[in-house]
This record gives sequence, C-alpha cells and structure tokens, in this order.
Amino acid sequence: AAAESALQAAKRRLELGREPLPGERLGLAGGGTRLSPDYETRVASLEREVADAEARVAKAYAARNALR
Repeated sequence: AAAESALQAAKRRLELGREPLPGERLGLAGGGTRLSPDYETRVASLEREVADAEARVAKAYAARNALR
C-alpha cells in the first residue's frame, strides 16, 4: 500500500511538474519560445521518480505473490 501511495504521489508531481516554472521558457530571436534545459532536467528527474516508484510497486507485488 505504501508503494502504491508513493507511486500515485510521484505521478501527481510529474503531472504538476510538466507546467514550466517561471524562467524555464526562453524567447527565440524570431519570436516564439522554447523550454530551457533546466525544464528538461527537472521533468526527466520527475519521470525517473515515477519509474522508480513503479519498480517498487512491481517488487512489492512480486514479493506478495511469492508468499501465496
């Protein structure tokens, strides 16, 4: 249950983290914007958190199933 709760929390942080923070959107010379490398790094970290949490859930299920 704790692993699933942590997974849901990580997914929520990723969902909220996809919105660029102030300063993470850079203006382009010809107009328009692009996302900064800081944004990409931050989102990649959040994605790793989700993947790690998913692995913990899978491990917990495997351990539970081994006891059956």
